[in-house]
Amino acid sequence: MQKYKYETHLHTSPVSKCAKADVRDSLQFYKDLGYDGVFITNHFLDGNINVDRNLPYEERIHFYFSDYEEGVKIGKEIGIKVFCGVEMSYGGTDFLIYGLDKNWYLQNPQIMEMKKSDELNFLMQSGALVIQ
Repeated sequence: MQKYKYETHLHTSPVSKCAKADVRDSLQFYKDLGYDGVFITNHFLDGNINVDRNLPYEERIHFYFSDYEEGVKIGKEIGIKVFCGVEMSYGGTDFLIYGLDKNWYLQNPQIMEMKKSDELNFLMQSGALVIQ
């Protein structure tokens, strides 16, 4: 049986404020450690993100997904798989969201106005895997 090694919770700079390394350095680090792939799960728009909260939702989404999109290109170049995720936080609890793409987020700006419990239920109803 073949084993795979994945990082499932990676923050990258400049999207997440807490990240020190950019996408290329992060991917190369995990590639050098023998990882098969990573999930880029930066802080979402209501979290610790380097974006002007006064920008229109669509522009913030494009910024949010910029590190992931760059990561896909770099991943193909250096030979590591890159997947998309989102980290949402509420009351000190972090939730990792997998399975929804940029187009889904662009089409659902109402999530920014939802109570977190309603938002998480809506994400799951839309096909997301939500892990606490």
